[in-house]
Amino acid sequence: MFAQSGLKIDWGRIILYSVAFLLFAWFVTGAILSQPILRGLIAIASLPLLYFFIVLYFRSQRINRFLKQLPDALDVITRSLGAGHPLPTSISLVAREMPDPIGSEFGILSDELTYGTDITVSMRNMVERVGADDLKLVAVSITVQRGTGGNLAEILSNLSDVLRQRQMMKAKIKSLSAEGRMTSWIMLGFPFFLYFMISALAPTYFDPVWESGYADVIFAIAAVIMTIGMIVLRKIVNFDF
Repeated sequence: MFAQSGLKIDWGRIILYSVAFLLFAWFVTGAILSQPILRGLIAIASLPLLYFFIVLYFRSQRINRFLKQLPDALDVITRSLGAGHPLPTSISLVAREMPDPIGSEFGILSDELTYGTDITVSMRNMVERVGADDLKLVAVSITVQRGTGGNLAEILSNLSDVLRQRQMMKAKIKSLSAEGRMTSWIMLGFPFFLYFMISALAPTYFDPVWESGYADVIFAIAAVIMTIGMIVLRKIVNFDF
């Protein structure tokens, strides 16, 4: 997942961001919890989760950029094949003419082909590096055409149209579900907004909760329930097709 995100390791920044996040988490949990050990454990445990979601976010962004460029890359290969160039030359043309991330990935693919790697193995390696499901269609098409024959330029041209239609359908679904996704985020943030608003207007309003001795348990249960609810809402508004 880290390789598919395209991120580079900079230990200086990682240490700096980690210390800043631990301090931030310590002060934030201090507004809810009173036990220093529990606050420290929560801050330390949330740090790897933070990095996991950061890697997941950048991986998703890189895959989306790759998929947006993929139909254009297939068009370049199609036109190059129509001009009489062999497939390795067409792939190297994509590497030279198109920006990252697809340019660098096709550059690695071109290098592997240059050094004698089979096209089937090279395409499989690129699928593993990128992690995009639509790229598997390209790999299968090229592999099958290599074994059975046929007009590769026509196959890739039709595949390019299919991928564009899939992206259009995905964009339509995303626009139709935008209200539900926004509602899920509002429902997640509203309890926190309500808590801070009441605390600002009536600072002693929640004192009975803190003095009861069960505040930590109450907030832990509420956090679990909110997390489950957020997961359910995200599942409802996210569609696989």
